[in-house]
Amino acid sequence: MPLNITRIPPSYRPGLAKIKSLSLEAVRALANGLAIAQISDFAKLSSVIESTAQVSPDEAATIVTSLRSLYHIKAMAEIATPDLVAMLMTAMQRTGGNVALSESEKPDFTEKLTQLLGISRIERSGKIEQLKTDYQNLLEDAKIVTDLRPVFDKPGDRPTGFIIAHTLKIVHHESGQHKELFFALEGDDVLTLKRTAERALEKMASLEDFIKSANLENLT
Repeated sequence: MPLNITRIPPSYRPGLAKIKSLSLEAVRALANGLAIAQISDFAKLSSVIESTAQVSPDEAATIVTSLRSLYHIKAMAEIATPDLVAMLMTAMQRTGGNVALSESEKPDFTEKLTQLLGISRIERSGKIEQLKTDYQNLLEDAKIVTDLRPVFDKPGDRPTGFIIAHTLKIVHHESGQHKELFFALEGDDVLTLKRTAERALEKMASLEDFIKSANLENLT
């Protein structure tokens, strides 16, 4: 897909600034350390970065945030590393501040990013994350609220009885926006959802067995 990075969002600037401040030798050691560690889960990268690059936990976390975004962009746009690095550096110049690069810094920074964006296991993790989120709507949370609702013959009278009511609340992200949906359910609807979930779990177990029997890796 077409990609156009014009400026660096504030949340990604600290990580890029930290990478910029590290020596080329430190970044090479960091890239080698990440490759040797064979860690593909972004959540587990911080400890390796902290120990290998000799940075604080907060600084390691900012580097992970930036790398995660770049690997995700790389997978989403199917862009080659040199093209992504060139576009990113132009955006850093436009952003200015602590991410701006002098002419003398550009060659080393190009190699730094090329090293950090060339780790195969992390690149595969970026592709997996991109595939998992490549949908218009992403489920964040779900809840069923069950309550009693009174039935009145006349306003002001005591209730003559109650009904059991269910409300399904779906919290999701639609095109990046946080949204909520509510559905009224009856008892049969709850049973339908239960059966549907059970069938999905059975299918998942069957597919996991297939992956294992075929000697493939489950990347979920």
